[in-house]
Amino acid sequence: MQKIKNNNLKFIDFCAGIGGGRIGLENSGMQCVGFSEINKDAEKTYRLFFGEEEKNHGDLMKINPKNLPDFDLMIAGFPCQTFSVIGQRKGMCDKRGQIIFGLVKIMKNMQKLTLREKSILAGLFLSKFNERGLKYLGFDNFTEAFNVIGLALEVKPASVKNYRDEFDPIFPNKRQGWHKREIRQYCKNIYNTFKDLDIKNFSNLLKEIIYENHEIDVLMEQVAKKEGKESSFAKRLITGQAAEHYFKENYTAIDVFKNYQIEDTTKHGCGFDFKLYDENKEFLGIEVKGLNNSSGNIALTNKEYSVAQLLRERYFLFVVKNFKEIPFHDYFRNPLNSKLKFNRIESIIKQITWN
Repeated sequence: MQKIKNNNLKFIDFCAGIGGGRIGLENSGMQCVGFSEINKDAEKTYRLFFGEEEKNHGDLMKINPKNLPDFDLMIAGFPCQTFSVIGQRKGMCDKRGQIIFGLVKIMKNMQKLTLREKSILAGLFLSKFNERGLKYLGFDNFTEAFNVIGLALEVKPASVKNYRDEFDPIFPNKRQGWHKREIRQYCKNIYNTFKDLDIKNFSNLLKEIIYENHEIDVLMEQVAKKEGKESSFAKRLITGQAAEHYFKENYTAIDVFKNYQIEDTTKHGCGFDFKLYDENKEFLGIEVKGLNNSSGNIALTNKEYSVAQLLRERYFLFVVKNFKEIPFHDYFRNPLNSKLKFNRIESIIKQITWN
């Protein structure tokens, strides 16, 4: 069966078995972000099908919902023996029959916003707070905000703009928005729920729903501010999440990367953001950087530089540029031996410890 193009929906495969249910959803264009299976033989087969790097969250009844990644849909092939006419039909009196309550617990604790609702919230914020909202988040203009937030959420930037336009007739600004039609009901629902948030609490909400590593990213913002360094919601997304999502969406259209599978290594600290692999070739390491303008300075950490020295022709620097207008990219194979010029900058750090 031919796979449908990605529709941005993410799911977790609970009581996964060997992954039959997952195949159907992936063929529908959805992305699996984890699974749960306690049978070791089934897990072994599952990993043969889908890869050793897959995250098994273990016993469904012991899962802390707060430790699960963001997802839109859950599937589960929980045991049916206790309900079967062939069995003893103990139903909920059998521990296997109680597994469904583990799923219910996760559902109750994972009442997260859908991608559409997140996009609507971003549009509401930009409409309500207008230029002040842009400055508060660190954006230079609306186009930059649409591009960065859209890519970070993995939705079309035009969707964020359209939702801003939908709310514009409500707020005092120079834009007319979609004043000739009534606001759609699902947008009204978001408006009625969040309309009274002030700019500080609304921006905190946006960070919570957009940052993939919310607590860490917010902490790094605060640390940078304390140290007198430039940092903002916009800057962190441009140099990280938005640029990385741009690469994931576009890398297969680049000839040198065609036919490669992708593995996200951003959390591994290995000197590059993505590993591209093909069973017949050596892997490629891709470091992704983002620039607000069409040109600017790119810096490599000492680890990135060292890994680039080792991998040479297998190391790529992928630069996403011009978020403030229309994003485009450039890439450099073996960047240390390219037209790019890197200067070593050594800093002396005074380390403070507290006893």
